[in-house]
Amino acid sequence: MYSQYASVVRPSQILSAACIPVFAYLCRNSDYKRALLLWVVMGVLLTGIRGMLVLNYRMKFAGKDLGMSAQRNALRPQWIVTVAIAAFWGSSVFFFLDDLGLKVQMACWFILVLVVSVPIPAIALIARLSRYAVNAFFLTLLSIILYCALTPRPESNQIIWWTLAFPALYWALLTYFSKNIHQNQKSHLIQEYNLSVQGDRALGTALAKTRILTAAAHDMRLPVLALSQYAYWLADSDNPQDRAELVSKIVTASKAANHLCDSLFDLSSMDCGDVRLKIDLVELSCVAQDLIVQYAPLAAAKDIELRLHVVEKTVMTDPARIGRMLGNVLSNAIKYSPRGKKILVAIRPHQDGACVEVWDQGIGIAPQDINQVFLEFYRVPEAKEYSADGIGLGLALVARLARALKVKLVLSSQLGKGTRFSMLIPNLH
Repeated sequence: MYSQYASVVRPSQILSAACIPVFAYLCRNSDYKRALLLWVVMGVLLTGIRGMLVLNYRMKFAGKDLGMSAQRNALRPQWIVTVAIAAFWGSSVFFFLDDLGLKVQMACWFILVLVVSVPIPAIALIARLSRYAVNAFFLTLLSIILYCALTPRPESNQIIWWTLAFPALYWALLTYFSKNIHQNQKSHLIQEYNLSVQGDRALGTALAKTRILTAAAHDMRLPVLALSQYAYWLADSDNPQDRAELVSKIVTASKAANHLCDSLFDLSSMDCGDVRLKIDLVELSCVAQDLIVQYAPLAAAKDIELRLHVVEKTVMTDPARIGRMLGNVLSNAIKYSPRGKKILVAIRPHQDGACVEVWDQGIGIAPQDINQVFLEFYRVPEAKEYSADGIGLGLALVARLARALKVKLVLSSQLGKGTRFSMLIPNLH
């Protein structure tokens, strides 16, 4: 709202400055010529101050992303001068209440209506400023009319009391319309902001999908090329030992390709909102023990010791997806741990659910990378030296599944010392 005010208030400022000499010319035959001259000087001074403040704001703050409080503080001097100018124009009624002729009085009233009405769409962006400026104008104007009505004057220059009703009525109408304009502009700006946010989200989603497809094509090409090459070699080889080794490599490459396809399918399903949870009573210790058995050969190949410390705990959740989450975390821990290290899987009660933790003595994660590891296809630089078959989808799937299962993820790590991955699993009803 504040930045909008700074950009749209300038035309009304120019109008106010242009009307000062016109008004002074119309009132040139007033009995209060010295006061009129002082009024003009005051108007020029206030206009100059406001122009300097506007220029200073544009030079210092235009184009900068300031917070609401900073914008309010930066524009506050302009608001003070705006209220002062409103009171300045309200005082102008003093010069044409005398018998200057009906045409001159009508022209002066027209100028006042123009000066006070035109800025309303701009200053109504800020409800407090609009209220202060309108009140300053009408309080000054009505006070002068009331003063003139109570001051003894020649019979020909008597102020009619009921003329107070017109400015008072206009004051009420202008206050009412200012509030409506403020609400309408506020709603419009909120809609624009929401559309902008939606547009940014749509663009971000499109870029993310493009990034995923690009990375997937790159990672899929490796096992597919390996499969085709191994197949050619297998067809040309007559040595049983070579054929057995090639078959093993083909199986490994096929598993890598299948794993990538499964991961992409899961990500696509969750992005489309097609997540159908099968809530059941899950004994987490059994899930952990099954995973230890499943990943034991992978750990043994690197001389990594898998340890299990569990307390029997059952929770209401999706067993298959909880197993998938814990399996991805355990697989990462094994992949990115040096040979001869230890990995601990622990389960303990936690509030209305359970806490499952995986501790490793692996390469760790730098602080600047902790928030990035849950992005699709993101791999920390150190990880590339330890695992060439990682595709960077494991923790992305964990993060998506965690949102679906309302699981809170807590990741703490020290580079070169290891990582602790905690999953706070609630009971789903």
